[in-house]
Amino acid sequence: MDQKIPHTLLAKYFVNQASEEESEEVRVWRAQSPENERLYREYQHEWEIVHADFSRFVVPDSEKMWGNILSRINEPVKTILYTRKKLYKAVAVAASIALLVGLSFSVWLSAFYRTNGNDLTAEAVFIVPSGQKSQLILPDGTQVWMNSDSKLTYPADFSKTRRLVKLEGEAYFDVVHDEKNEFIVNTGTVNVLVHGTCFSVTDYPADPFISVALDKGSVSVETTREHDLLTRLVPGQKVQIAKSDISWNVSAFDAETYNIWMLNKLQFKGDSLYDVFRKIERWYGVKIRLENENPSYSYWFTLKTESLTEMLNLIDQITPIDYKINGEEVTIRYK
Repeated sequence: MDQKIPHTLLAKYFVNQASEEESEEVRVWRAQSPENERLYREYQHEWEIVHADFSRFVVPDSEKMWGNILSRINEPVKTILYTRKKLYKAVAVAASIALLVGLSFSVWLSAFYRTNGNDLTAEAVFIVPSGQKSQLILPDGTQVWMNSDSKLTYPADFSKTRRLVKLEGEAYFDVVHDEKNEFIVNTGTVNVLVHGTCFSVTDYPADPFISVALDKGSVSVETTREHDLLTRLVPGQKVQIAKSDISWNVSAFDAETYNIWMLNKLQFKGDSLYDVFRKIERWYGVKIRLENENPSYSYWFTLKTESLTEMLNLIDQITPIDYKINGEEVTIRYK
């Protein structure tokens, strides 16, 4: 037998989800050669190092899998210093297990080089793919609700005295109050600094703007590189920052409708054709191809999460369309 074995099969074996036939396949593979046994023990050791008990980190969408409440994380991910080859083997197995245990998104440990170019350190990386939403609790007790197509990263040394996360996408934060130690959300372009408050940050890579909306408490927004203060917000205010030139504008917003996605509702308030279909792609995990378009169209409606077909039928009532769903691709043509 080939000395290679699928990561997914080992993953199922490690979390006791392998069938009897699959377990036997692993046992046979281990017994075939000393090299296979050595590889098995290496994978097992690396898996024990990352000890990815994912139920400690996340609250997936599926109530059947985990329920609605997540136990608080008691400790951050450990720093791991070992070779890049070994680290990426562990990452591969961890990623496989994340998929196998039925999470609504993938969770794995990633790596990067320190300044000396030799040591590696670990990060916790949480990814919510298109078509999903989820909730997690950080090591300090901060709660985070993540929208579709979003990624949150925090370093292994995240602690009550160093609270830093990186965000791509959209998330709502309920930060545990700590007057002495700031909580920082880094989007790559700006930092959002808080001590304890409720707010949302939106920064999808393809979007031209970054938005920060404050529900409770206070936040400061600064540039990442120069740490220039852009603005301080009070509850009921949001700031929109242009990525092209870091110009910004503060306006009032309605918190109940602004974060309506947390209630599994989609809302469009004068959204352009492009923005509507971009949201639908993220919401349902599909790719939309327009055969023709009318850029003058805009949409105003709010609805509880419906099926993709029901959503497209609603759009058809507003602006008549023909559509075809082929797996994860949707072709739309305006009549």
